[in-house]
Amino acid sequence: MLCEQRAPRGRRDGRRLIALAFAVVGAATALALAVPARADDTDTFTTNYYFNCRGDHGIGVPNGKVLVLRTGWQAKTRGLAQDFVNAHHMDVVIDGVSVNGDPYWQEPTQQPDGTWIAWWLYNTGRTVTFDTPFTLEVTASLSHPVLDGMTFEGPDNSKPLFTTTGIDSDGPCFVGAF
Repeated sequence: MLCEQRAPRGRRDGRRLIALAFAVVGAATALALAVPARADDTDTFTTNYYFNCRGDHGIGVPNGKVLVLRTGWQAKTRGLAQDFVNAHHMDVVIDGVSVNGDPYWQEPTQQPDGTWIAWWLYNTGRTVTFDTPFTLEVTASLSHPVLDGMTFEGPDNSKPLFTTTGIDSDGPCFVGAF
């Protein structure tokens, strides 16, 4: 389950289900990001690029902050979360310069509810100001279908739903200060 997802029914609703899974993790991300972990994190702005880019293809960053991109995948077991990470390939393109995003996945961690989440965290190193906007795009693919062990489809919602697409930005995003 994309760490930001909910679960509707039916095969044709599979993409909606993945997006809903992103929503769940997005909410968890928002709570986790509400308070910086360390004092030096106050110069960064962390956002879930999946949610913040896909809608309007724009990400607003407080003036003077460094943009950090984040997303995640939630699964029933550690093995399913790790399988997603192993199958997931990501490229980040900032102003035309490509970076392999694969090394930025963190080890899956168990949550209080017993599920497992693998977070992807990429510090762009770019301070966003009114004078220094930029574009970014995240493209992703999976080497094989994966499942989260929590999302099902079918008339009686009993068939495991395999995910076949990676977590991408669905096109380029303009990143600007506010």
